[in-house]
Amino acid sequence: MEILDNRKLLVEYKDEGFIPRFYWKKAMGITGTRVVIKCGDCDNQIEIYYGGKDYEKMVDNLIEIGGVLAHKDIWRMVFKKVGII
Repeated sequence: MEILDNRKLLVEYKDEGFIPRFYWKKAMGITGTRVVIKCGDCDNQIEIYYGGKDYEKMVDNLIEIGGVLAHKDIWRMVFKKVGII
């Protein structure tokens, strides 16, 4: 199973929690391309907007995570500081 295509609830990952569920959405109008990531064992979710159609023209290198819009380089710095990348 491809992890980034998971839509099933309660799929364990290496006995250390559950794999999040991913819903990839295409851009529509001014709404950018996004991914909805849901918790693997509940209905909590976060949306990440990362471009698409008209949205890309307005905010070429910006990514919105949980309602916070920032340049992708800033997100990269944050993820590096917390040890994600």
